Amino acid sequence: MITVVGCGRFPLNFAPQKETDEIDQKQLVGTWVAWHSTKTEVLDLHADGTYRFVLVGDSTADFSGKWAVNGRDLELNVDKFVDGNRERIGDKVRWKIEKVEANEIVLGGLNEDTTYIRQQTKK
Repeated sequence: MITVVGCGRFPLNFAPQKETDEIDQKQLVGTWVAWHSTKTEVLDLHADGTYRFVLVGDSTADFSGKWAVNGRDLELNVDKFVDGNRERIGDKVRWKIEKVEANEIVLGGLNEDTTYIRQQTKK
């Protein structure tokens, strides 16, 4: 716990999220989109533990299966492959969860991190 002295007479207390903290899988349920200059990524994470990942643009991919959070890793088991480079994608995709907020997640990749924005679901 960190105590910061505020401008009033009461201190402000907050507990920053440590890198070693585990992520609650429920925080990630939803539709997440990352926009790039030449491609768009859509990651649908469902409460029942299934997902679908779609990449459109100058590169393409479309696969789905089961997902889970293991510590600070997001693990996607590829059960159904529709499009893309199967050899490159493989049977499992693992991203480091760098940041989780209500409407934004940052997933660490091999070369760079990707920021996804939560999309509102239609009711």
